[in-house]
Amino acid sequence: MDNIDVYTINGKDYAIADIIEINDKTYAYMTNVDSENDLCIQRIETENGHKYFVGLTDQEEFNKALEEFYKKYKDLVS
Repeated sequence: MDNIDVYTINGKDYAIADIIEINDKTYAYMTNVDSENDLCIQRIETENGHKYFVGLTDQEEFNKALEEFYKKYKDLVS
């Protein structure tokens, strides 16, 4: 069995479902471990060799990240 990394964001625990690179930016798509219907998208930034998550505050960036996720998994969504 694989280990799953869990990250707490705003008091909720999320596991990474996928990581997608879009236009030289990397996005983590995370699902809430308590509710599979709760998806969180965070941009991964690197500073001084350390990676950290940044919330998306720009609606256009969020929409693009969500669109790319949908394109990748559109055959699984019905």
